[in-house]
Amino acid sequence: MRDGGRVASACFGADAGALARREIVATNVNADRSDPAVLARVAELVAQGALSVAFDELRPLTDVPAAVQEIAGGASRKTVIAVSGEE
Repeated sequence: MRDGGRVASACFGADAGALARREIVATNVNADRSDPAVLARVAELVAQGALSVAFDELRPLTDVPAAVQEIAGGASRKTVIAVSGEE
């Protein structure tokens, strides 16, 4: 992350205080309490290419049970689940 950037973490890994010293705006995201309008805006920014989302793998919805089992077994990665049928 470059100084002056922005970061969001879905696993509460963003240390806002430490990152603020580098003028980085940090947000920890809790999707189960998010405002749908905010989530729609995030999706819009991603679609426009104004916001990039880093992840390790894209898996179909049918792979969710296997992905959960792998994570429970100690795997550590950022996984995106395709729910629209597109991969």
